[in-house]
Amino acid sequence: VATWMLEEPTSQRLTEIVAIAMQTPPFVAALTNETASYVNYEETLKILDGKIPLYYFVRSEWASAVEEWRQRNTPTATLTHMGRHLMFWERHEEFNRYFASFLAQL
Repeated sequence: VATWMLEEPTSQRLTEIVAIAMQTPPFVAALTNETASYVNYEETLKILDGKIPLYYFVRSEWASAVEEWRQRNTPTATLTHMGRHLMFWERHEEFNRYFASFLAQL
């Protein structure tokens, strides 16, 4: 179920993720997931490039595709990649260091 989100999908971590997810009412979860199917922020990001700081933090397996897109469309954006979907949870110390470094440059 949630194994695709984790680098280390141990049964303890999966139990924790499911417990957290179950705190969201089903209709909110459904709307959140469905919205992502219809919203495309590409044009908005292109307009914002150079006007506000943009920071893409993506799972490692998406890094090359996102970097290619970033170079073409939002060259001033910063890109960092690591882990999978829940890298901010599994590798929170590393994630926070990257994020703090980005914020310090603003």
